[in-house]
Amino acid sequence: MPDQQLRKTLIRVPAAAMLLLAILPAAVFGAAEPFKDSSNSYAKQEIASLTQSGMISGYGDGTFQPKKEMTRAELAKIIVKSMGVSEQPEMAASFKDVKPDCWCVGYIGALVAMGITKGTSETEFSPEAPITRQELVVFFIRAFGLEDAAENIKKKANLSDMKDVSKYALNDVSLAYQIGFVNGIENADGSLRFDPNEYAERQALARLAYEFITNKPAYLDKAATLTGGKTGSDE
Repeated sequence: MPDQQLRKTLIRVPAAAMLLLAILPAAVFGAAEPFKDSSNSYAKQEIASLTQSGMISGYGDGTFQPKKEMTRAELAKIIVKSMGVSEQPEMAASFKDVKPDCWCVGYIGALVAMGITKGTSETEFSPEAPITRQELVVFFIRAFGLEDAAENIKKKANLSDMKDVSKYALNDVSLAYQIGFVNGIENADGSLRFDPNEYAERQALARLAYEFITNKPAYLDKAATLTGGKTGSDE
């Protein structure tokens, strides 16, 4: 599918994102829990901080539903907001399943403009489809501008189910794990797995978005160290 074709793009962090970068680290530790169901989430602090800054929101019943599956449209919104770039609704015009008046059209268009997505086909984006854990990683690696780093990584991640990772996502998952952007899930024997084909949860997106906003330079440095400076983010 077209989203599996990596495209090189230069990603810069605009002033709005830099402002969030300055605010969020201090806010996360003092943020009150804004949702009645987020206290047991491993990402409760990130959820609280991103909610305070207006990056994410919950539901009308006062819940965040941290374990609910994340859709492609929701992911598009959070990545665009995390990057601090403008919406570009006209760039989503080729997708017949994204209506011009949809709340997500500008976010999807922005991802298209930056080369982060080409849709699930030439005429579809599948905005309501749930996104898998490996797809989530691929989108963020592209947002980091680390396609080249992923291509140049030599050592694969020490995760027990790497054989289940799709070929298009294999290097991205390896890179994301080795720079510490994603963590493994512990098996009974103490080894770690990734569950690449499981659907991504809202709490996972909250944690990754927070990490992207607050620690992007550190992750870029780690990627450069792993690949001998060949990250592609500063070309």
